[in-house]
Amino acid sequence: MGTVQAPPASVTLANGESRVVEATYSNGYECPWCFYPVRADESACANPACDTWLSVDGIAARRADQAKRAEAAEAAERLRRFDAAQRERAAERDLNLWRELSARAEEGGQCVKCLRRSYWRSAPKFVKHRPGTVCPNDRR
Repeated sequence: MGTVQAPPASVTLANGESRVVEATYSNGYECPWCFYPVRADESACANPACDTWLSVDGIAARRADQAKRAEAAEAAERLRRFDAAQRERAAERDLNLWRELSARAEEGGQCVKCLRRSYWRSAPKFVKHRPGTVCPNDRR
């Protein structure tokens, strides 16, 4: 049986970027670029998607793609936060409008259930039932 090679201290890419090998095992190490296990008898990472297989141009293209994806993710996150803030403001507006309209209906002796069933956000309907009658919305 041959001698087992010690894992390298670092792994360097074609463009000169280097990362220190942090995880080592008795029979190999973990690639610092893709975290793929590398056996001690292998000379390099066997993962075909690893940056160690790329040329300088390939690394530059991958970095540009990663930056573009990160920018798109940040734009999507900003849009999500904006949308959540808009929904929160709309819900607050609706709540304030409902409180105002229902208070107005209760002060005037009008039916709050009929107000709720109307298009109260845009065209509130204030209904005052005759004495002794039941609101038709009680049956629903």
